[in-house]
Amino acid sequence: MSDRPHVTFDPCHHLGDEVMRSAGYDPGTKESTDFLADSYTTLGCMWKTDPRQYRITVLSSNFTADEQRERFSEHTTSIPVAGSEAIRLIDPDMPDECADIVATEFGAVLINRLDQNLMTGGATPEQRCAGMDETVEIILDAMNAPR
Repeated sequence: MSDRPHVTFDPCHHLGDEVMRSAGYDPGTKESTDFLADSYTTLGCMWKTDPRQYRITVLSSNFTADEQRERFSEHTTSIPVAGSEAIRLIDPDMPDECADIVATEFGAVLINRLDQNLMTGGATPEQRCAGMDETVEIILDAMNAPR
């Protein structure tokens, strides 16, 4: 049993079809990606765009943003997103992905986008993260809306 806080945001449940459609994703592609471990909990959901250029995964976990910053320290920078501070992760081992990590009261939300149209290893961080701020803002606004 973990001493960590309970995860109170379930992306598959709390990010409705209209929210994901407004972010450019097809609600019909929604897949749960939950993971329960002894020391932490991650509730996740994945969507794809139509046509299938992007796949986005939203993970809500009781690991902290600071733990993720430490884990990936050489690949992260702090950025402002939707009035919050986020951690942008550009992992060279994932050359077609861009991820933002935002601290929450229960831990962190990680928003990871894969761009299937990027050339493996040939994309700049700017190319990998183009449009990501807008997508993250839509998701954070929905997350912070009264439920």
